[in-house]
Amino acid sequence: MNDNQARPDYEFDNQQMVQYEGGAESFQPTQPAEGGFDIVGMLKRRWLLILLILLPVSGGGLAAALHFVGKQYKTQAAIEIAPIIPAILYTDSDSERPLPNYEAFKNTQAVMISGDTVLNRVADELYDKGLRFFEGVTDYRMRLREAIANGDIVIQPQKNTNLIILEMVSPAQYYRESEKILQTIVKSYKSYSDESEQKGANDKFVNLYDEQSKLEKDLNEQREEIAKKIDEYGSSELTARQEMKFEQVASLEKEKITVSIRKMALESQIALYRNDEPNEPLSYDLLSRKNAIIQSDPVIQALISDILRYQEMVNTGQQNMVDTHPEMKRRREMLQTLQNRYDEKLKEVTAQVEANLQVEQSRAQKRKLAELENELAQITEYENKLHNNIIEQDEATISLGRLQHEINEAKEQLEITKAQYKDVTQRIGELTIEAKRPARISIEEPYSVPIEGKLKKIAAASVFAGFALSFGLAFLLEKADKRLHAPDEMVRRVGVRIIGTTTCPREIDRKLLGQQLVDDFQTIRANLSLMSGDTHKIIVVSSAGKGDGKTTFSINLATSFAHAGQRTLLIDGDLRKPDIAYKLDLPEHNRGLQDYLFGADIGKVLTSLNGDGLSILAADERNATDAADLLSQKSTIQRIRDLANHFDVVIIDTPPVLAFADALLWGKMADGIVMVSFVGRTSHPEIRQAIERINLAGVRILGTVVNNVKLHQNYRRYGYGYGYGYGYQQRPEGRRAPRKERSDYLLLSHAADKSDSENPA
Repeated sequence: MNDNQARPDYEFDNQQMVQYEGGAESFQPTQPAEGGFDIVGMLKRRWLLILLILLPVSGGGLAAALHFVGKQYKTQAAIEIAPIIPAILYTDSDSERPLPNYEAFKNTQAVMISGDTVLNRVADELYDKGLRFFEGVTDYRMRLREAIANGDIVIQPQKNTNLIILEMVSPAQYYRESEKILQTIVKSYKSYSDESEQKGANDKFVNLYDEQSKLEKDLNEQREEIAKKIDEYGSSELTARQEMKFEQVASLEKEKITVSIRKMALESQIALYRNDEPNEPLSYDLLSRKNAIIQSDPVIQALISDILRYQEMVNTGQQNMVDTHPEMKRRREMLQTLQNRYDEKLKEVTAQVEANLQVEQSRAQKRKLAELENELAQITEYENKLHNNIIEQDEATISLGRLQHEINEAKEQLEITKAQYKDVTQRIGELTIEAKRPARISIEEPYSVPIEGKLKKIAAASVFAGFALSFGLAFLLEKADKRLHAPDEMVRRVGVRIIGTTTCPREIDRKLLGQQLVDDFQTIRANLSLMSGDTHKIIVVSSAGKGDGKTTFSINLATSFAHAGQRTLLIDGDLRKPDIAYKLDLPEHNRGLQDYLFGADIGKVLTSLNGDGLSILAADERNATDAADLLSQKSTIQRIRDLANHFDVVIIDTPPVLAFADALLWGKMADGIVMVSFVGRTSHPEIRQAIERINLAGVRILGTVVNNVKLHQNYRRYGYGYGYGYGYQQRPEGRRAPRKERSDYLLLSHAADKSDSENPA
């Protein structure tokens, strides 16, 4: 049966196609909505947990209420702690301000009531009263502590009030004992508090008097210290003297700078004279003298005169005689001889004059150097004197400043001590008067009332507590559970389109599983055609992680295309852990994907299944370590795309996207990629991360298929479904999948044969 003869995917009986707003070309991934929470779904998934927590908590509370309520009395006593004690002498806001950290003070007092000091007094007071509360007990204090720890005696500060409430719950016949116990506790606490307050007041007086004596002594010592400091200058203000010192130091510093500049100039001149060479060129003045001396030499002058005379004779002869005349020849020779004598004499005289002048220049330089060195020594000595004078003036200035600072600090300290002495004296007077104020703590006698009308409240509270605890735990578990629970979550929380679903096998009768399998994959196949118009010839199948059933889906999708009459090729693109050959029980020699990629003829490496029009290009573990390198080669891409010329559909099963980059490399060769997910196993973060990687790689996402969907969540809600429970797990080398596992993968082929025979195209 060919493509034209095959029954169209959208005409199968009693099936509803999944409708989309646009085809695959217009599909854009949506942003996942993380804000919503599926309460109904949570109740469906966690109902058993909710019941297991709700029933014991609510039942236990109701049983306790029925057993205890109505048979007991509640006894209460109160202790009032005033936040403000009205002042007697002073009426300003400072004297009547509230107690700071009042709530913390009340809590502290509540702890003190249960402390050993108060409980010891209570135990001593009640020792010989014969109360049943202490029956069989020798340590009354320990009995009271245990009652407080167990909640038999409750000591609780009340918020937004001035009260600390003490409570006891007791049988009706013993409520008088409870009143006696609470009365003793509040009175013992009141007595202890009054004693503590009185002791604290006495301690304050003692401390204040001691502080007053110490401050008075400090005042006298500080006054004497200030008098000693100002005795030397007769005044406590030394600012004017210090300013005069500053001006003197500034003047000396300015003079020192001028001297330093002159010293640097002298050092530079001395360095120049010392660095002069012995035969240094003559100065400009000596050069002028040299020329004058040379020109005044008698021999030089005579030679110059003769040369000029013969030059004139030569010039005259040139006018009267020819050049070959003997007289002209003699005159020129005589002129040349005189010129040579002049040059020799000039050289001799010049050398002699230069030597004499060089000696004279050297002597002058030595004299100048000596003068400069002498001046430098005088300048250096003067500079040292200035430096020492500046140091002395600086020390005097600093001494004045320190003394002024010490005087100022002593004055400030004296003022502080005076203020402290005044405050302490005033505080002593205030405490003397304010000691007559009313006490901060007062008590209320205990009273008892029967516990009535609380059965309904306790019962309602128990039920509410059960609901709150069970729903709270269910909510926390639901928020922590990132797994996919329903197909609509894939669109709502991940933002990817659903191509189709497969129903959980536990939802349907085993006898109907085959037909349901055919119907599920017909729906998926038809949706792929509706989205693209049959333009997807090479389809990659992958998943986010292991265990999502992608290999099972690849086999069954390829089988479905083949039974629809299309020439279909199934490629095991998982070179790291190839499974298709094991699950289809192919012979060892029929696993030639690597051979084809290295150049083998396609006809020699394909395996056909039962004449169904399905061809298998299986793989083995030969190139597991360099799978990515093999898939990245240009020849691999071209050879895979060439397969589209021989087949109508090419299905490629690949490793998980998050495990290796192989799926992305396969996706580059294909027309699109289908992501497989598994309800109850695939997590939202994993599938979202996988889709992000696919988008970054520029691979086209056709959509996702959700496996293991419950019957009421299936896209074909009235039908049955098919799901997968096979994970992406490592299989021991050389071990085949169990026979039962492989037979499940062939179920689609058998069911399809039956379906085609019952419903011919």
